[in-house]
Amino acid sequence: MPDAPIRLGYQVMLQIQIGTTSIDQTVTVIQIATKYGVSPLNSFIKGPGPGGPPDASVLEPAINQATSQAGANAQAAAKAAGVTLGGMKSVEVGAPMPSYMGGPGAPMWQVQVTVTYNVG
Repeated sequence: MPDAPIRLGYQVMLQIQIGTTSIDQTVTVIQIATKYGVSPLNSFIKGPGPGGPPDASVLEPAINQATSQAGANAQAAAKAAGVTLGGMKSVEVGAPMPSYMGGPGAPMWQVQVTVTYNVG
């Protein structure tokens, strides 16, 4: 019996690194790359982000709102699951990260808040 044929193939990979301080330029590069089928596409933002990290007076109301919303969502999920929502077990607040999802000229800060509850 003859040996199975050997299949040969190849994969071409290209990496481009662009350094800029302009969010508008970064968004333009990402739009052009995706238009021409670049996949996967990764972007990394270096530096302090849009105007430097926000101070506590900006973060506190946002974290309060996120924590409150997490409680309402947890209560609804517990009710749907037929369990009783217990006390808050832990709250974790991530470091502020710049987010450019709003497009050119619309940088903002994103903070992830994770709230864990006991259930009964």
